[in-house]
Amino acid sequence: MTSNAEKINKILKRLTSRQKKLLVTLVLVLIVVIAFEIAFGVFASRSHALRTENASMRSKLTDYTILINQKQDIIDEIDRLNKNTDDIIGKYSAGNSPEKTLVFLDKLSKVSGMNIPSVSFGQDTLISAGTDAVGNNENQLDDTSKDDGNINIIEGGTDLYLYNYQVSFAYVVPYTGLKKALNYIGTNDERMTVENISAAYDAGTGYVSGSITLNQYALVGGGLNREYKSPVVNGKEKGVSNLFG
Repeated sequence: MTSNAEKINKILKRLTSRQKKLLVTLVLVLIVVIAFEIAFGVFASRSHALRTENASMRSKLTDYTILINQKQDIIDEIDRLNKNTDDIIGKYSAGNSPEKTLVFLDKLSKVSGMNIPSVSFGQDTLISAGTDAVGNNENQLDDTSKDDGNINIIEGGTDLYLYNYQVSFAYVVPYTGLKKALNYIGTNDERMTVENISAAYDAGTGYVSGSITLNQYALVGGGLNREYKSPVVNGKEKGVSNLFG
């Protein structure tokens, strides 16, 4: 039984020289075609990858171009937001003290015609701390961890600390003067709120008397370059109907 090699060898011997040349040429052409197919497949795959990468780069280039064209708008928006932040921070004091409260109450008395026979001072109470924006601090402290009576911050830290300094005072004032007083508190340059108010109207005199509990706020820390300086206040007499008369 003859092998395949012997059969091929017999066939080749029967071929003429011309036929052998044609056969060799056919084999070479077949090799070239196969090589081309392989090379074309690799090229097509690489070409597709390059087209995909090129489309991605064009998309990024478009985004960058838009950002470059909007550069000034973005800078202006950042400046606006920074100003808004500064305005909000500016509404909060760098600190509070009895002396500062007395200066405020003196002005309040003069603006409204209010008699203030007595004042009771509280102490600084930490009500919020965190690195988030003002009014949206990330760490809200519960009542069991607030009150140490002092403003304590970590030097060089980024956390903001919001403190409340509470003061209560008795008052006697005409009804129209009470409205002036509340308006003065509500429109004051520094952030403060009325925690509690009591009022009793005397129809005979037209005066309203009662007490007001006021919250005064201070925002410190967070790299704010502010230093609190307590104002100098002359001593107030005791046992008089109006401390600011």
